[in-house]
Amino acid sequence: MIVESYGFIILFSGFWPTLAVFLQKIPVLGCCLIAIEASECPCKTGIYGNIM
Repeated sequence: MIVESYGFIILFSGFWPTLAVFLQKIPVLGCCLIAIEASECPCKTGIYGNIM
């Protein structure tokens, strides 16, 4: 199973950056993913209005 997991990671390693860009373009999820480095989600603070 460890070998299968390693193979899965190697097989799809080029796809992860594409997936990350796609997730960042989703309105609510994207703003939270981008703001993770700032340790505060702007969606919850109300900067983008009453989304949540």
